[in-house]
Amino acid sequence: MDNLTKEQKRKLAKQLVELSKTLDAFANKPDVPGDAASNLRAAASKLRNQADQLTDEAMMLAMDEIDKSLASIVEATDGMAKAVAKINKVTSYADYAEKVVLLAGAIMTGNAATIASTVAGILGSLREDGVI
Repeated sequence: MDNLTKEQKRKLAKQLVELSKTLDAFANKPDVPGDAASNLRAAASKLRNQADQLTDEAMMLAMDEIDKSLASIVEATDGMAKAVAKINKVTSYADYAEKVVLLAGAIMTGNAATIASTVAGILGSLREDGVI
């Protein structure tokens, strides 16, 4: 499953969890014999463990994508720090504060494309302002 994307891993993990819930539900039916119920519960537990593993792998892929974006994030935050040091208008402070909030929000999504887009927008704005 190494060739799956993080989105595919998340989706598969969700499906495994749903399947494990179904197995647990069958195991809890009164007409299911004890051995069969135990086997169903064991299978459900294995599915949940696999779902956990897929979720962990998806998170690691997301973190790898964020790590790759880190240099751009550092450049953008350094540029914003320089901009704040140079500006003297209240409106400019508000503009750069908004950019900091946008960057933080993008980072919190864990979505590399969102982070990259936000960083590119911030860097473009900083370049236009002559800060970097």
